[in-house]
Amino acid sequence: MSKIEDRVDQAASNYRAGKPIKDPDLQSLLETMAILKSLEDVPAPDRVRAQQLRQAFLTRAKETLPVSLPELKRHKGWKNIFKKERSPMFTFARILILLAVAFGGTTATAFAAQGSLPSEALYPIKTFVEDVRLALTSDPKTEADLLLLLADERMEEIAALSGQGLPVPNEVATRLREHLDQALQEAAKLGDAALLQLMEQIHVRSQEQIQLLEKLRENAPDKPEEALELATQAMNNLRVAAEGALEDPITFRLHQSTSRPSDAPDQSGMDPSYENKGESQGPGQKGEGGQKGSDN
Repeated sequence: MSKIEDRVDQAASNYRAGKPIKDPDLQSLLETMAILKSLEDVPAPDRVRAQQLRQAFLTRAKETLPVSLPELKRHKGWKNIFKKERSPMFTFARILILLAVAFGGTTATAFAAQGSLPSEALYPIKTFVEDVRLALTSDPKTEADLLLLLADERMEEIAALSGQGLPVPNEVATRLREHLDQALQEAAKLGDAALLQLMEQIHVRSQEQIQLLEKLRENAPDKPEEALELATQAMNNLRVAAEGALEDPITFRLHQSTSRPSDAPDQSGMDPSYENKGESQGPGQKGEGGQKGSDN
């Protein structure tokens, strides 16, 4: 058993015994689990009752919640492009199981939190479940797809909050940027054919999202929020990175500090030693004026 598993075992044991839990690294996770325990777990709902269940959990989670307007129609985008896949379980799965056993069932609560906005009580549970899904994903393609799905979710949250006249927390835009940066890093691990296909989809979708953000900024009553500016910058960086990958996959991988996969098809006209020229470069996306690969 690893050290982190020992710590989780000890925390779970202390909790069941009514003893205080003092592990600082688990504090934020324990706070989230405390919210889960305060909610009544029920059988997973069917589609017809999904909205009623979610509202019931929101009411139970907090005595006073802002009245939610009808949810913005969800943009399909990447959710139509990418298919969800199951990934191999590893050590973190044990941690999740221990926490679930220690603090009570979480399935229905997690389901109810799926449509939560940053202004609502169940939002920390929503992002926690997202982080768990990422932790349980090891395949680069599957992880890139999931990260882009989560980026789409952040965009929906931004659009919904803006549409309701509510402030958009900077943390949402920051999380969006992190999703996109990590998706590019995972994409760089793919073979050429898979990489180019994914980058074509990303390029189209990023342009659509940039247009949406521009409309939201135009409709802002005063000066656009910083979060909208940050989100727009992140999407522009994604678009530029996708363009760079389509033009020169090798240079794109160098910017992501990722070597070309050994099973990737040969690229005719490319110098095989070219990859080694950029090993000293740090991670990052290619900007508008970024260095491009040599024409062949």
